[in-house]
Amino acid sequence: MLEILFPKKELLKLKELSWTNVYIKDISPEVTVDEIKKKFAEVCDNDPSHLTSCVIMTKSDGTSKEFGFVNYDKHEYAITAVQTLNGCQLGSKNIYCARAQKLSERKQILKKKEIQWRMSKVTQFQGRNLYVKNLDEDFTEERLNKEFAAFGNIVSCKLAFNSQTGLSRQFGFVCYQTPEEAGRAINEMHGQILPGCTKPLYVAYHEPADVRRPKLAQMHMRGPYSGQWHNYPPYNLPPAQMLRPPYQGTPYPAGGGQRGRGKAHPRPGGGGRVPPPPTRHPIQIREQTPFTLPSLSLKQLLALNPKDQRQALGELLYRAIQHYQEEPYLGKITGMLIDSTIPVKDLYALLSDEAKLKSQIDEAMRLFPPTMMH
Repeated sequence: MLEILFPKKELLKLKELSWTNVYIKDISPEVTVDEIKKKFAEVCDNDPSHLTSCVIMTKSDGTSKEFGFVNYDKHEYAITAVQTLNGCQLGSKNIYCARAQKLSERKQILKKKEIQWRMSKVTQFQGRNLYVKNLDEDFTEERLNKEFAAFGNIVSCKLAFNSQTGLSRQFGFVCYQTPEEAGRAINEMHGQILPGCTKPLYVAYHEPADVRRPKLAQMHMRGPYSGQWHNYPPYNLPPAQMLRPPYQGTPYPAGGGQRGRGKAHPRPGGGGRVPPPPTRHPIQIREQTPFTLPSLSLKQLLALNPKDQRQALGELLYRAIQHYQEEPYLGKITGMLIDSTIPVKDLYALLSDEAKLKSQIDEAMRLFPPTMMH
């Protein structure tokens, strides 16, 4: 005999059209099973034979748990019972009636409702709610409100606090009445260093975690951003334009060869020295030297076609970012900036503004999955 298998969605539809078991809660302790039967037989012309089972759940000492179940022989009776008896008084309480469901089904429904609620909030505040970070620990909500009030009417202003220390977690949220006000706040406050703060502010539109995670997962699955910046040392610019500080380590040995971090490994089947295999180390901030403007002026850059503009900027940014990060982050951060919606002029400005560049690097590092940090 062949067994017919239905897809999960089809099974759920069949259950919706055929369930007969009713869940009842808020049952008064004094209410008996017979009273439940009598009440729920009202929906089937006071004929208790249509009730295939009726039970009140009890504790180990025999007292009522104040919930139970009634099962009918027809789906129509169960629907009528939920529609007509939910909220009616039985004993000293108003009972609650609903379709009986497994725990897994209830969790799935609650999760779906929560996601819908979150998405409605995202839509409601889209383009108006800002995420602000790099605040100091002693920052207050009053000051956050004061600093951002100049750009428009603030609907809400919240600062995240450490529940144990009571100090600021150095980030918060500011929601404006209109998207235009939020846009002005980003343009004016992003990258600014407030009095008493040590880092430039990062100000951007807020995205909830359940919206941001799919984007990051998609980026991570694509591998290197746009594919061209991963382990990509640019070669088109002359060496004089390199922003990386010169190597200060041990010079080459007299007989040639290559310098490395460990002992030299012999090349299989022959002489010569090759660098050791790459090892994973925690990313360390590199030695920082003052920025120097690239020889490519903004006017020359804007004269290029859009594709060449991004390519030239990628090469310049790659060399600027390698002051602070190495691979695999160096190429990925470069790609994130080049693939972003940041205008070319603003990207070019990062090359001469160390604080804003560091802020962009810090934000990019925050977006990487935790598994990449090991």
